Amino acid sequence: DAALVALGSSEADALLRSLTSREILVQQDQSRFPGTKEYLFKHALVRDVAYDSLDRAHREELHALAGRWLSTLGEDAATVAGHLDLGGQSTLASHYWEIAAERALTANALADALTMAERALAFAETSTTGFRRASYLDEAFHRLDPRSADRESAVSAMEDYAYDETTRVLAEGARARFDDARGGGPEVNERLARVRDAAARLGRSDEVARCSAALASRAAFRGDFAVAEAEAKRLLDLSLHEVHGARVDAYQTLAIIRQAKGAVSLALDARRSAVQAARAASLKEREAILTTNLGFALSSVGARVEAREALQSGFVLAETIGSPAAVRHAQMNLLGWTSLYGNDRRLDAHLAETRAEADAVAASQWAAPDRSNLGVIFYRGAELLRSNSDVALERARTLLRMAVESYRNLGHLDVLPVALGMWAEAERLCRRVEEARTVAAEAATLLSSGAPSLLNEAPVFLTLFKCCNDLGDEDGALFATRERARVA
Repeated sequence: DAALVALGSSEADALLRSLTSREILVQQDQSRFPGTKEYLFKHALVRDVAYDSLDRAHREELHALAGRWLSTLGEDAATVAGHLDLGGQSTLASHYWEIAAERALTANALADALTMAERALAFAETSTTGFRRASYLDEAFHRLDPRSADRESAVSAMEDYAYDETTRVLAEGARARFDDARGGGPEVNERLARVRDAAARLGRSDEVARCSAALASRAAFRGDFAVAEAEAKRLLDLSLHEVHGARVDAYQTLAIIRQAKGAVSLALDARRSAVQAARAASLKEREAILTTNLGFALSSVGARVEAREALQSGFVLAETIGSPAAVRHAQMNLLGWTSLYGNDRRLDAHLAETRAEADAVAASQWAAPDRSNLGVIFYRGAELLRSNSDVALERARTLLRMAVESYRNLGHLDVLPVALGMWAEAERLCRRVEEARTVAAEAATLLSSGAPSLLNEAPVFLTLFKCCNDLGDEDGALFATRERARVA
């Protein structure tokens, strides 16, 4: 009833009584707004016809009045913004879209946050509001899919709206992390470190944590454990000052380091701590990714059932929050499970599209160079090694070679040796034994010289042994046998 008055009705009470007596409206027992009476249309069709009967100008006027009235009652910001937008009040609506976007990010409604932040940014009137809204948009993209080409619009907007030293540093950090997500080269390390140090001088601990997390992952992947551990310590120190999500990245980095060093039990503890930290911080997309990482780690130690349960749990959470990046990461780890244990009908529905996309990559000979995408290619290739089909084995050979080349170019040394070993096995199964021995020998040499390995090293030496044995290379076979016993 109060709404009708706000929208200009001078006879609201009489009108409502009349419509109620004719059973067009039904009065509710309670109203969501204190001190008011609430009514519903008995039939949605009547409501829709009434709405459509309004001419455009009248409809806009009433939406604008409704939005302003609802805003005085503390209604949800997205509802207010929607009315104001329909009322032609887009600039005022953008203020409420910004509030709604921030709340959606907190609630892990990432797709909604993206739409709301885009709408808010479109009507920014100052550099301050423009930069803030662009940063919300970048965060939404980052949590949905950090490598997305569409994220470029958010990063560019941050750069365009930057208005002082702090915002310029934040924009530079966003650009560096975007390039990192899209497979940027070694120069990204320098840029991230420069932004991290500048942010520290400016007292922006949140930006320090973001850059430090990216640097930690990059260092861990290339086997530079001293740098990775230093960044992990920095993140743990920042977490004591309640920097959002810092503890999550610290534990994830420590998990990679410990697993690559062979401290499997400690690595599992760190992965579980990372999942718990993400849950405590209400970072659902991180929780999904880290849960599937835990499943991957459990797979590598033979905990087949527990691993599958963790993988499925992480996949379901990723789908629930609608994060393509988390879903793709889960699919990568699911493929890792099937490459070890074979097909499982309960997982096939999750992997059909992913397998098809990976197989298409083998034909096109090109793949996006981000970690998850390369992991899908690698594990699909490893999975195909189980096939007796010459076509499938050739596809496996192509995929594994592509994975090796990309891992080498990106400096992902933690997976390079075993990827080389898998490629060698594909060459051997395709009856290219000389080529297989060359590749397997490179992998074995890396491992024997102390190269880090996130994956099980034993298959590398088994493949080398088979190749040497087939070629009559007794010394090589003996070396492979000795090294396999050492890593076992």
